[in-house]
Amino acid sequence: MEKKEFKIHKNMKVRELLKLYPQSAKILYEMGFDCLNCKGADEEPLYLAAQMHGWSEDEFIKIIKNKIAKRGSKR
Repeated sequence: MEKKEFKIHKNMKVRELLKLYPQSAKILYEMGFDCLNCKGADEEPLYLAAQMHGWSEDEFIKIIKNKIAKRGSKR
């Protein structure tokens, strides 16, 4: 089975992630992100969001990609 590559990168804004992969909202919430509708989501890149919530950016992005893959990448 071919592994799907997700277009998620550290400079992507949180809001971009949510638009591209709507299922990421639940994943982020489960990871401790409860401010998905705040202004920061529009301006904050994923690497900064990860740091602010105690995650390394690489680990954070890897977890999101893996969870999206497991839950399905359908919008």
